[in-house]
Amino acid sequence: MPQAAATDMGLPVLVNIHDVALAEAYSDRIIGIAKGLIAFDGRPSELTPEVLRRVYRRDPRTLVGVEHALPQRALATGGAFGDVAN
Repeated sequence: MPQAAATDMGLPVLVNIHDVALAEAYSDRIIGIAKGLIAFDGRPSELTPEVLRRVYRRDPRTLVGVEHALPQRALATGGAFGDVAN
């Protein structure tokens, strides 16, 4: 309900959340920050394993809730994961 009220009133809402599934479910726009820099700025539908790897600097399959935020086919694709340099 708060999301609808904010939309109806034209109010922007800024939320700091680390749960990928919740962010994907309730956001129109997601900004991911890594090492103090913007690593992603886009719609939830644009989230990919590569984006999550850039933001969290780890294999996205290890993130709690990510299995609900991304299609399983995206998580299962070969070559999308691996060691991430810090």
